[in-house]
Amino acid sequence: MLFFDRIEMRNINGVIRLFAVDDLKGESYPLHNVVISTEASQISGFRLSVNSISRREPFQNSDLMGEFSSNIMKLARYSEL
Repeated sequence: MLFFDRIEMRNINGVIRLFAVDDLKGESYPLHNVVISTEASQISGFRLSVNSISRREPFQNSDLMGEFSSNIMKLARYSEL
């Protein structure tokens, strides 16, 4: 299973691309056609995945998870221009 710690935008040859970055492994995964899935449970908390890459840390509440999801979608739309 792949994990990410943060999302970042990179300018590659004048094209803006979105990446999920795994700080522990020092790897990054390009995100194309972004699909976000969420899960909420009492055991694992509020979890989020982007293109089947899971965020390493759960969110403290659904509001923070929703805000993060919205920001990713804004970045994805910007990077596809």
